[in-house]
Amino acid sequence: MSDLSGHQGTWTFGADAVRIDYADRWRVHRMLRLLRRCAVPYAAIAGVEFRPDAGRRRWSLSLRLEEGADPFAESALGEQDRGAPFRLTGPADSVLTAEYQADQLRVLAEGARVAGPRPDPAEVARSLVPAPPFKAVCAEGEAVVDGGEVRLRWQRPRGKEKRRLGGRVLPLDGLVRAEWVPPEPSGWAGVRFAVAGEDASGGGIRKDPAGMCTLDGGEQARLRLLAAVVNAHLPGAAGAARGAGGREVGTPGAPEAPAPHSAPRPDPEEISRRIRELARLRDDGLVTEEEFAAKKAELLGRL
Repeated sequence: MSDLSGHQGTWTFGADAVRIDYADRWRVHRMLRLLRRCAVPYAAIAGVEFRPDAGRRRWSLSLRLEEGADPFAESALGEQDRGAPFRLTGPADSVLTAEYQADQLRVLAEGARVAGPRPDPAEVARSLVPAPPFKAVCAEGEAVVDGGEVRLRWQRPRGKEKRRLGGRVLPLDGLVRAEWVPPEPSGWAGVRFAVAGEDASGGGIRKDPAGMCTLDGGEQARLRLLAAVVNAHLPGAAGAARGAGGREVGTPGAPEAPAPHSAPRPDPEEISRRIRELARLRDDGLVTEEEFAAKKAELLGRL
C-alpha cells in the first residue's frame, strides 16, 4: 500500500501489518529514536482513532492494541505524551490524506480480525520491543533484563534501603509489572518494578528499593524502554494484561458496549470541499482512481 508521514516518522501499510519507522531527529522522543522501528499486525489493532483537529493546527492518528499486546501500556502518560509509540501527528495541510489512511487502516484491522486467527497478544508484545538482553545504564546504576530475571545494581543509590542492599535480582515470574514513573517536580524519573506480595514503597522513585531513576533525559528514555521490554517478557505477558484491565489474557469478561454515535450530520459544503481535495490528491497521483471513488462514495453517504 502507501505511506503516511508525520512528525514522529513514517507509517507504511503492508499486507499484514503497519510498519512504523521513527524519525531520528531531535523533536522526536528519545525513546522512539531508541526503538527505531516496529511492526503492528493489523489483527492486533483493537481501535483506530483519528482527530482532524488535535490542536496547534495538526491532526492525530492513534492505535489501541488488543489487551495484553501493548508492552508500553504502563508507560502511557496521556494524550500529550510525545513518547507514545502508536500515535502519529502531522500538519493540517495533510489532514485529508491522513484521514483517508486512517479509514483504510480501520478496514484493514477489521478485516484481519474477521479473517482470523488472531495473533497471541504475548507474541505481539514481544515483537514490538528489543529482545533481551537489554540494559539501561544511568547515574544511579544499571538495570538489565535477561535470562528470566531483572538485575538491579545501584552504584550511587539515593535511598538508605538501596545503599543497604547494593542490588537486587528480581525473577520475571515474581513481577506483576514494570511501571514507568514520569519526572517528579525535582526532575527525577525512572522505572519501578511491582513485586508480587511486596507492598509498594511509600516514597518517591529515588528511595524505592525496587526502582531505578535518573535526572538525565536520555537515560530516562532507555529506562522507559526497559520497562516495556520487561512487561513484554513477563510470563504470559501478565504485566501488560493486568495493567490494561486487571485480568489475564483470555479471561472472560463482559463485552464493552459500543459507544453511541451522536455526531452531527456533516455540512454539505464541507463534504464538497473534501471531495475536491480528494480529487486533487488523485490528480497528483497520491491516491488511485479506485480509492478516490470509494472515498467519494463514503463521503456522500454521510449526507
